[in-house]
Amino acid sequence: MDRTLEEIVSACLLDSRIRDLVESIASMDEKKREEFRRKMGIYFAGKSAEVDVQAYRFYKIVLEKYDEIIKEVRKRERSER
Repeated sequence: MDRTLEEIVSACLLDSRIRDLVESIASMDEKKREEFRRKMGIYFAGKSAEVDVQAYRFYKIVLEKYDEIIKEVRKRERSER
């Protein structure tokens, strides 16, 4: 697992708000995810502040890898029990 995915998985385990966001994206059907992807592109277009760049990167990765992220979060939770 690459470093960025590792950071997102760790964040999900530490912060329920981030996990809720990832799970929300994972529960969307493909049409809603595509609409969300488009809206994120529009929202972040032209923004260059580091926090905006990082947020856009986060959403982009979650939209592409939500299944992998959720599976790893659940796997780690099971192994902690």
